[in-house]
Amino acid sequence: MARARAIAIVEVAPHVLEAISEVETPQGVVAVMRHQRASLDVALQRRDLLLLIVDRVQDPGNLGTMIRTADAAGAGAVALTPGTVDPTNPKTARATMGSLFHLPVAEMAADRLRATLRARGVRLLAADAAGTVTARAADYGRPVAVAVGNEGEGLDGAWLEAADQVVRVPIAGRAESLNAAVAAAILLYEAASAVYTEAQSPPAAAHGQ
Repeated sequence: MARARAIAIVEVAPHVLEAISEVETPQGVVAVMRHQRASLDVALQRRDLLLLIVDRVQDPGNLGTMIRTADAAGAGAVALTPGTVDPTNPKTARATMGSLFHLPVAEMAADRLRATLRARGVRLLAADAAGTVTARAADYGRPVAVAVGNEGEGLDGAWLEAADQVVRVPIAGRAESLNAAVAAAILLYEAASAVYTEAQSPPAAAHGQ
């Protein structure tokens, strides 16, 4: 397939492959490619939009897991604010398990992103441990954006002020907090479940027949 597409193939000795790969047990193929910059423009115009906003998350594995989960939950895109780890970081790319190539993932200035969401009527849900609404009770009416913040500091205060709802994931045990990627997964699947439940509801019975 590579040859059919005129992609250059270079065979190397095992010790060379080990040197250029960042994993302990490389799979035998390493590719070098140009990353296409993604855009959020098309996704932000969708009336059924589910958008994940990642604010200054630093761990590559966390970001990769968030992108993979957003893809699995049916999100239309992932927006990154400045200060978030590079989505093309090798650890991030591996953690996405291919979802980086299925889903638009793009950086946008936080102020511009909030202004765009307001202008297009997108509901904003901000994740915070002190949120006044639980994840199960939040309003996920589309279009909707779910914002999750930095592992240590959480969301920037401007996101909390701009939010239609500040949402918390209840913790029943003694854990101090949830991993950022886990919190994102719970909120994304609550949002997806709301749409799925509505779509699967039987039609209302007709009256007067």
